[in-house]
Amino acid sequence: MRLAPTASAHGAQLDAPVESWPDSGMAIGIQRRRLSVAEWDRIIASGALPEDDRVELIDGEILQMSPIGPRHAACVGRLTSALAAALANNLILWVQNPVTIADFDEPQADVALLRSRDDGYAAARPSATDILLLIEVADTSFDYDLGVKIPRYAAAGVQEAWLVDLNGNRVLVCRRPRDGAYQDVQIATPPVVLVPEVLPDLRVPVTSIV
Repeated sequence: MRLAPTASAHGAQLDAPVESWPDSGMAIGIQRRRLSVAEWDRIIASGALPEDDRVELIDGEILQMSPIGPRHAACVGRLTSALAAALANNLILWVQNPVTIADFDEPQADVALLRSRDDGYAAARPSATDILLLIEVADTSFDYDLGVKIPRYAAAGVQEAWLVDLNGNRVLVCRRPRDGAYQDVQIATPPVVLVPEVLPDLRVPVTSIV
């Protein structure tokens, strides 16, 4: 096997067989330095990031989020309107804002219904115990949301999470978190009407979302 040509320090091309490279016997390890939520919040407070930068902290790493397309934005708008009735129950509607769910996880949820708090979460961001219902909307990010974010919500103890799959015209309703996973996952498609467990009087038709 031969290496692809590589530029040397003097600009010449190296095309030596793999066997010719000496083995130093030393393993080169690259260690990642995870950021805690506290460190991440200090970075945000310092103004080091643009205010409109779409990033979130997942497992201590700063990840770039997918841009919000027209379908995504429209769906979040429909969800906001559909859940507005919950505000009469002294709840807070939290739209595309961060939630702190673990020491190294501060994702940006598309929509969340929160317990009321006197300061409106000005002093500290919502934690998992504050979240009654959390909703992620996936246009191009379905695999990431399902494989990365939903398990973290379960591990944090978020009692109910919905994943709106715009391309699949469906909503995954996730409940009963235990051992880092939701034990009850149902797929809802039109004409099903969704009813959050914490708000049994609230009706959200799937057709009004997707």
